Amino acid sequence: MRRGRIWWSRGLGVVLLVPLLLWLGGCWLFNVAPTASFTVSAVLISEGGTIQFNAVQSSDEDGEIVSYVWDFDDGTDGSGMTVSHTYATVGTYSVYLRVTDDEGATGETRKTIYVEAAAPAGPTASFTASPSSGTSPLIVTFNATASTSPEGALTYAWTFGDGQVGTGQVTSHTYFSGTARTFTATLTVTAADGRTATASASVTITTPGGGGGTPAGSPPSARFDIVDDALLVGGPAGTIGVAPYNALFDPQDTTVAVGKTLANLIWSFGDGGAVTTPNLISQWHTYVTDDASEVFSIMLYVMDNEADFDTITKTIRVYNHQPIAGFEIANPQGGHNAEPDAFAEHYANEAAAIAAARWDDDDANDGVVLGDLQALGAAPYNVNVHIRSRRTTDNDWYTLVDTGAQDTLTMAEGVLAAPGTTKPVPDDYTGAVASANQFSYDPEGQYFPAGVPAWFPNQAWGIQWIYVNWGDGGPEQQFDYALETDNPVGAPLYDDVDGAVMEHTYVLAGLPDQKTITIRVVDFLGGEATLSRTVHFQLGVEPADDL
Repeated sequence: MRRGRIWWSRGLGVVLLVPLLLWLGGCWLFNVAPTASFTVSAVLISEGGTIQFNAVQSSDEDGEIVSYVWDFDDGTDGSGMTVSHTYATVGTYSVYLRVTDDEGATGETRKTIYVEAAAPAGPTASFTASPSSGTSPLIVTFNATASTSPEGALTYAWTFGDGQVGTGQVTSHTYFSGTARTFTATLTVTAADGRTATASASVTITTPGGGGGTPAGSPPSARFDIVDDALLVGGPAGTIGVAPYNALFDPQDTTVAVGKTLANLIWSFGDGGAVTTPNLISQWHTYVTDDASEVFSIMLYVMDNEADFDTITKTIRVYNHQPIAGFEIANPQGGHNAEPDAFAEHYANEAAAIAAARWDDDDANDGVVLGDLQALGAAPYNVNVHIRSRRTTDNDWYTLVDTGAQDTLTMAEGVLAAPGTTKPVPDDYTGAVASANQFSYDPEGQYFPAGVPAWFPNQAWGIQWIYVNWGDGGPEQQFDYALETDNPVGAPLYDDVDGAVMEHTYVLAGLPDQKTITIRVVDFLGGEATLSRTVHFQLGVEPADDL
């Protein structure tokens, strides 16, 4: 027992003595390897992104670190306590750090970095302003054609820095200022996917004569009325109406101080149009828009012979009642009852589709089923599909009358175009027809038998084009909606000779299959609407007759 105690005492002494001998005079008798550690600014980035690496947390308890070596796992390396690195390719990377101390000992560690695909490039905004400086009043043209978008068409919204706004890829604006001043014009472009970009530019204005100060003397008083007076020639209709809207602006209440004369009146109509006159002349101006409604600001700038001036601004609202998109799909009797003789080639031509009078409006919104396609023979299956989109029988849509005056002009169903806040609806577009969007129409009406009003820039009212995407990878097809609007009132709107029914042949490698048909209707002023329906192709009888 005593020997055991002696051995234990000696062993304990050795254990306590070893570290004491190793640590002599405040230092280890042999070198301790350094510890490698680092932080990263991000562990997940997009391709092309850069990460900051910092190894300041690395340490060496018995000396100092003299070397930091990095391996970024993409074929490149680096050195130094802090480094940055850009990853150009999607992937997972194990970043390696090795530190070396002043005795040559090393330590190492790793961290994982994830690089994901970068988001697609967004739109870019860019424009020119010409001229970018000049004497007030200054008409500046803004051109944004240099803006780009990888995702469809852009919309353009402008703020001109003086409280006024505008739209369009190319637009004009008139600046007025009584003192030398710089305005900042800003463009915001919006891509089809909702992403935006902005750009800005400065426009510098000086006062008439370039003095940069406020002219002395009593200024004129700028006044004008937006005329709403059926007794005036031409019948102007005030501040609200349907495009093309013909507005009359009367500056007769504008005055100048005693002893002074008018030098000029400058009109800025808010849509890029402008005109200068030397006296009090009323101005007609026609407004169009492809938006459901748009507000235009009309500014009148009046200057007298001593360069004193005044301005006034008023607004009008112009509507474009957007077209309604609708269509039906021919659904053969044979497709329900498995009658190959009647089925033929799934309506081999438009005349057969019209004569059968079996049109499916997908009122249950679950797609149109075309079955029993085994009657066409073996695969591949060539299936002719017919659709129709123009079917209003309301004669009011084809008997629009030019009254010669804006205040008495009426849309279809006798609805006044000014103020035009009520949208006409065809008599035969109600109830189930409306809920199923069985055909397309333009709320203003479709056709002027005797010609459009003189101020219309084109036919303006009515659908101009039907575009069809058949959903099988082919290009969008264009059809003339107005092809038959010159027919006598009451004539059939569908005539296979004139091609009012639209046809497409699908080549199906196997069944079942489905395709989504999308139509886009566009009116003469650029307003548009879309509608999609799905066609299901199958073998065997259809579950129900759902016309």
